[in-house]
Amino acid sequence: MSKKKMLLIIGIIGILIGIIGVSFAFYIFNVSQEGVNIVRTDCFEITFSDNNPISLQKTIPLTESEGQDLIPYEFTIKNICNQAAEYDINIETLSSSTLLEDYIRYKLDNAPSINLGTITNNDRVVNENARSSKTIKSAILLQQEEVTYNLRMWIDEDATKEQSANKNYSSKVVIVSSLSQSPYYAVTLNKNNGEEEEIVNIVKGRTLESVSDPTKYRSNFDGWYSDIELTNLVDKTTPITSDMTLYAKWSDSAYQIAYVNDNGVSNPTSYYDDSESFTLNNPTSAKTYCTFKGWSGTGLDGDENTNVTIATGSSGNRSYTANWTIENTTIDYSANVPKINLSGTTVGVVNGTMSVSYTNGVPTTCTWKSSEKFYNSSCTSQDYLTYSASCNYTRTIPIYENSSSSTPIVDDELEPIDTTCSQNYLARIAASTYSTYITCP
Repeated sequence: MSKKKMLLIIGIIGILIGIIGVSFAFYIFNVSQEGVNIVRTDCFEITFSDNNPISLQKTIPLTESEGQDLIPYEFTIKNICNQAAEYDINIETLSSSTLLEDYIRYKLDNAPSINLGTITNNDRVVNENARSSKTIKSAILLQQEEVTYNLRMWIDEDATKEQSANKNYSSKVVIVSSLSQSPYYAVTLNKNNGEEEEIVNIVKGRTLESVSDPTKYRSNFDGWYSDIELTNLVDKTTPITSDMTLYAKWSDSAYQIAYVNDNGVSNPTSYYDDSESFTLNNPTSAKTYCTFKGWSGTGLDGDENTNVTIATGSSGNRSYTANWTIENTTIDYSANVPKINLSGTTVGVVNGTMSVSYTNGVPTTCTWKSSEKFYNSSCTSQDYLTYSASCNYTRTIPIYENSSSSTPIVDDELEPIDTTCSQNYLARIAASTYSTYITCP
């Protein structure tokens, strides 16, 4: 089925007061219409032409998506006059209809579909054979303006077989128009930017979309509000329904800069698009094994950028990460480790040093040295016990029974070395304390 069209031209001649008359072109949904009809009065000319009328006969209830997929009935209203005109789009249900309006849905343009039965009847029935009239749209056209509408109508999917079978619905689209003596609302704009208030005229029922956003130095415009406290936002798509004063809301337009792993080096945390050009300060570290490698982040390639400049005219939030090179190193950790006797009772501490060697920040070998005397399985005294092995940063590093043992004694699995020895002290060392990964900065 081809797209359906109707043209309605409203012409107002001279200066008239009040309602000067009603002119309309109508479309009977269940009757095929052919040719062109022209209706003339002293002030209006309405031209209607359509060869593909909508029919609600021999149809079935449709879902919302199916109804919206129907080919629309298109009609254009044009005011060829030199004065604004108000108009209503009415749907008049004819007395011959046997299907109740409660089971009819309509959709005008992109507005949500509405059940026709929920619309209140008006008192402007034009057709003698109509039982009701409902206004589905009210608006104003300025001189020489025109507007095109797309109308879809279908039987609601909730209508049962008993409610809709073998029934018909007949109606007419009626355009009722009159002169508009006051087509505008006065909207006062308080821009909150040091400029004087501005009064703009908004056609009744239209939105703020035609109003240009104000500007303020180094600020973002966050919308118009109907109260001075700036709590009630008036969206640009909200129809204006009265004279009002609106207040502009602003926020700082600075772009934010975030830094990661930069060791607290002093650098700007925000900037404006007109800020002077600046170069980031490179961080340093008190750790001798940490060397600054370079920046990575917004607009940068790789992680070795040591000269990062934000030029005047730049924009957008930014994030930069400081990258580091960790040199191979050995670190001595002083430690007091519990001594454990054969019964598991702590009888003192072993004072010693954990030397940890790191490669690229990862612990590789650990050596424990203590001035305390230890006894090996032969009850031979040693001035100190040395343990060297690959480090595991997630587990407890054990002290072996002696430097040549292959089975470590760890935490809760302590066993006596030799019950004949008068002293048997074993040290245990928490890797999480003494041999974790080292990091920069």
